[in-house]
Amino acid sequence: MIDRATRNKHVDAMLGIGIVFVVMGHRYQPDSLFFPAYTFHMGLFFFISGYLATIRTNWREKLELARRKSRSQLLRYFQYNLFFAVLTWALAQIGIELGYNIPVFKSTTTVLESVRDFILVPFLDGHQYLLYLAAWFILQLYLVHLLFQAVMWSARRGCVLAVLALTIPVTLLLLQAGLGDYTDLRLTGVRTSFAFLFYLFGYIIKREEPTLGKLLRSPGLLAVEFVLVNVLAINFGNIRYNIVLGDIGNSRVWVPPCSTLLIVLMVFQIAWHLAGWISDSAFLLRLGRATLPILVWHFTIFFLINVALFAAGLVTFKDLSNNWFILNPKQTWLLYEVPALLAPLWIDRGIGWLAMRVGLSRDGSF
Repeated sequence: MIDRATRNKHVDAMLGIGIVFVVMGHRYQPDSLFFPAYTFHMGLFFFISGYLATIRTNWREKLELARRKSRSQLLRYFQYNLFFAVLTWALAQIGIELGYNIPVFKSTTTVLESVRDFILVPFLDGHQYLLYLAAWFILQLYLVHLLFQAVMWSARRGCVLAVLALTIPVTLLLLQAGLGDYTDLRLTGVRTSFAFLFYLFGYIIKREEPTLGKLLRSPGLLAVEFVLVNVLAINFGNIRYNIVLGDIGNSRVWVPPCSTLLIVLMVFQIAWHLAGWISDSAFLLRLGRATLPILVWHFTIFFLINVALFAAGLVTFKDLSNNWFILNPKQTWLLYEVPALLAPLWIDRGIGWLAMRVGLSRDGSF
């Protein structure tokens, strides 16, 4: 988590851009608005996390980091998971089914199965409660934090480059395997390889920024990156994918990671320039500081908007069980997405107030 007192505007700007594309990717994105979310947004978040990472140099420090991440990410994930398990069950009682592992309490067997699903499914695909499905990222990030510290035995450049040299072929092999549409622990392996690769890229960019910073921020490089992304898209097939499903979307599995890295570097540069002229209280930065609550709550906001439209007679009751339903997307996408970005800011304030009342520390970003 990022200390609010020492926040980096550049990082907040990247986070703000990323979370806007997450919300659009889960509802509707106009064709004319930059690259589609599913060409880069997940890679961007893992890149940012790696950009903020520090290699712990001894096992005591590594274990202490694991303890802190277990509290701030693993425990937090399951706290929210419990809330959405109860909410999913309650909605199912009135005929709204927003989950494929809805808790059942009719017998000892079904109770045990529901508890098993609550604990196990997050490590398989994390989609059992549809209003909470975007939070698979929290658990995946937790695993990548641990993996990074486990394999980085030294902070020396040679160690970092050796890990990168091993990570690239392993990632490509696992992405190739992911074309098989796994829904078990193999899916977690595919996701982890992709996430770790971009986490590592983020760490390397941060490490080399003192010498490469001028190049990374140059307009010429931005133009080259833009051209290369379009060359890949035109000549090598699909660059869109949904890594949460493990299928990279292209039999040439190297193409989407390459295009993702290029777009991430473009966002890196755009965010750096934005951070130089917007104020500390800019709305984009506020979004970047509230990535966690937006990630957790935006599907619930979408659902509540559909409930309001149902009450107005504009959607059917059956539509409420469709987590992806949007009424006339080209006309109403802002109706869904603006509240999905704004409402979690207020929810975050409320949670922050409660946390202070009970003496807990918290942060609204990754």
